[in-house]
Amino acid sequence: MKRVRLAVAIALLVVLAACGPKTAGSPSPLPSASHEPLVIASMPLKAGEVGLAYSGATFDATGGVQPYTFQITEGALPAGLTLSRDGVLTGSPTPAGDFSFTFEVVDSGGQATSAQDSIDVVPALKLTALKSGAIYVESGCDTVCGGFATQSGGQAPYKYSLKSGALPRGTSLGGTALAGKFTSPGTYNFTIDVTDALGADASVAATFSVLQHIYFYCPSPWPAPGGGCTPSGYNGTLSFQCTQVGDHPDCTGSLMYAGGSSGGWAVTYRVVAGDQPPAGSGFGVPVNGSVPPVTIIGVTILQPPTPGATASGTLLVTLSDSMVCGPGGAHCSTSAYLGPWSVQHRTPY
Repeated sequence: MKRVRLAVAIALLVVLAACGPKTAGSPSPLPSASHEPLVIASMPLKAGEVGLAYSGATFDATGGVQPYTFQITEGALPAGLTLSRDGVLTGSPTPAGDFSFTFEVVDSGGQATSAQDSIDVVPALKLTALKSGAIYVESGCDTVCGGFATQSGGQAPYKYSLKSGALPRGTSLGGTALAGKFTSPGTYNFTIDVTDALGADASVAATFSVLQHIYFYCPSPWPAPGGGCTPSGYNGTLSFQCTQVGDHPDCTGSLMYAGGSSGGWAVTYRVVAGDQPPAGSGFGVPVNGSVPPVTIIGVTILQPPTPGATASGTLLVTLSDSMVCGPGGAHCSTSAYLGPWSVQHRTPY
């Protein structure tokens, strides 16, 4: 009987020892067989932008034994970004580029799994003014004169808005350029703001100085010697005349114009009725007239070389300046008729 009691006592001591506290050297328990396998459940990372706070990126896992611990094991995040132990990516990236890395998640039961991922960091959104001063445009220019800034960096799509000021009349905002036809001379100051798909924004200020479009006109009274003009002459359109006075051998006159830029003048013509002007006829380089602010083009149609011969007709004259007004680099211009002109071979006096 004593032996039985001794055996029971020893068995009880063994059971109590097994239920006592673990020592520092005791191994961690293995995960319960009821736990799901540890699986990474994070979505692919969105793009980042230099200097822009990165938010909304959290790595996650399922299964295993929570809580989880995350860390980068290979490669590296872009400078400025950090991954916390609980899987939150924060900071503002400083370099641009495509950064690949491997991250690992470890659960509290010792299970671990890893995956590769990458983040593309685009350069910072930036707008740069095309000029530090005013952009000179001639009234009548259609779209091609509207550029005011260059853009770099950021993530498409972009949204543009007028932040302050007023656009030149006749135009509308089309990204970093104005679209439409400039219709009214004057000075226009405005600021444009752009926002990209990641929430970054940038702005740029611009000034457009719109000049009066170049144009022919008919002053009254006529200020220059020789010739003249009729507002509703050939085909109901402004027409200038040249005159051959007395025995003067040539037909001379002037074309009046205003507006436009101050250089790059070019005068061309084509015959719309009658004869081609005799060889050597033409138009002088525009000069300032004797009655400011009138500006004139001198006209000379030479007499025919054959004694007694006559020549007559009508020309469509086009004056252009150095400013661009249309696609393909077409310069700003104005047109009017010269004629009907008539010249006869005469003996010089």
